[in-house]
Amino acid sequence: MAILLRFWRDQVGNFAVLTALIMPLLLSGGVFALEFASAYVKRSDAQAATDAVALATAKKLMDGENSNAVQAAAKAQFAELLGISPDLVTISVRTGTDGPDTVEITGSYTTASTGLFGPASTQIQTSSTAKGGTTVSAKKIAALSMYFVLDRSGSMIEMTDQIDTKKYACYVYKYPTITIYTDPCYLTKMEVMKRSLAALFAKFKANRNDTLYARTGAISFHLYVDTEHPMTDRTDTTLTYIDKLFAAGGTNSAPAFEIAEKAFAKEDSLHLAKHGSVAPKYLVYITDGANAYPWINDPKTLKSCSNIKAQGVIIYTIFLQNRFFTDAVVKDAETMVRTCASSTDRYFRAGNAVEFSAAINTIGSVATATQAKLIR
Repeated sequence: MAILLRFWRDQVGNFAVLTALIMPLLLSGGVFALEFASAYVKRSDAQAATDAVALATAKKLMDGENSNAVQAAAKAQFAELLGISPDLVTISVRTGTDGPDTVEITGSYTTASTGLFGPASTQIQTSSTAKGGTTVSAKKIAALSMYFVLDRSGSMIEMTDQIDTKKYACYVYKYPTITIYTDPCYLTKMEVMKRSLAALFAKFKANRNDTLYARTGAISFHLYVDTEHPMTDRTDTTLTYIDKLFAAGGTNSAPAFEIAEKAFAKEDSLHLAKHGSVAPKYLVYITDGANAYPWINDPKTLKSCSNIKAQGVIIYTIFLQNRFFTDAVVKDAETMVRTCASSTDRYFRAGNAVEFSAAINTIGSVATATQAKLIR
């Protein structure tokens, strides 16, 4: 009897038995948690993409674009933001669902799942409604976030064809190492860039408290990247940053673009807190040169451009004519800059000061126009 009692009370090996019994439950619980988290992230990404598509679609319809073209563009944008093929998504565009100027976007796509707790695939569907025009305190307002990536390499000291009315005569660079004395004096590319951007910022400032809420930031580069001026609604501080730039050194845009990828991270939430709606996001890239080691730095820059565009940011690029390099080098550099832009109509080639100023003015006019607002 004593032997039987000892056998009954002996617990050696119980842990292994219990572990064998419980382990399947623990593993399945972990898989369920991972699947749930993955579905949540995918739905959040899809909702953000739908919001961006709704805003863009409302703006296009406000501008009178063809409805069929708008629908096709909405599908392409939704797929691009999610990083999947347009063939895998469906998009529905309905107008007038919440008033005469509204557009409702419903986007969906099918994503794979483990199949342990249901079907092997799950449909993710989100919707968003936007309204043409934006009302804040009964005032029409345009809102934007604009970030500048600016080349300050040595070739930006090259003279342009624009006369500097503030100087009678001066020495300017006509070639990389050759200065000439000119009367009258001509503005350098750096000076033209600063004056053109100053005119744009003057527009921001003039409308700031009435019809425009703008947030701006900037980063400059030469062969190395400079300290960033982060996004802020104090646009005058961004202009001060730009005004202090000077031309020197070589060219490498890749590190600046790596930093620019993170520039827009908080913009949607900050705009929502300020005026109840997300705002269009823009990046303006201005350069006149070819990257050092272009076989390395051009692909890096273009990868960052793609990552930034995937965040719903519209990229404008301006390539300034450069007489310091051979035609072949300029052609390759210009191709990279053009590819970085969101579309061909958002790329500008400025052969002189007037064309550069016109490009900046066009970007400013488009960006400060009244935008669409998310209402649901």
